[in-house]
Amino acid sequence: MRPRKKGKTMMPGGNAMKCICGYINREGAKFCLICGKLIGKPMLVLPNREIEITQDEAIFGREDFEGDLSNEELMYISRRVKPHFTILRENNKFYVQDDSSKGGTKLNGEEIKEKGKQRLKADNEILLADTLKIRFKVEGVEG
Repeated sequence: MRPRKKGKTMMPGGNAMKCICGYINREGAKFCLICGKLIGKPMLVLPNREIEITQDEAIFGREDFEGDLSNEELMYISRRVKPHFTILRENNKFYVQDDSSKGGTKLNGEEIKEKGKQRLKADNEILLADTLKIRFKVEGVEG
């Protein structure tokens, strides 16, 4: 066991984060000390709203962004039956993958169409068909 640093407490308090397993982790923890799961809510941040990612494989298509773009702009984003992109969670890491969309997907300005899954980190920018800018964030976790 590591010795305690003076002035720091080992007990959670203040902004402690509760994991889905029930354990209360110390403030600033990125992963649960007990189960190892990521602490915080992964989200896609759009200009006027946020979409929480609750599955290990979340697919997105045109229907998910109705109301965020005009009908004309939506035409460049693939329908959900043949998804535009997917967010994957594997071993507490996130990835984005273009699903052979017609308009393409950029990650931080780089086209990822036909490049397989790409590592996604907090504050990365996803651009769909050069029309919709989305920011990936994990609530409670910085960069």
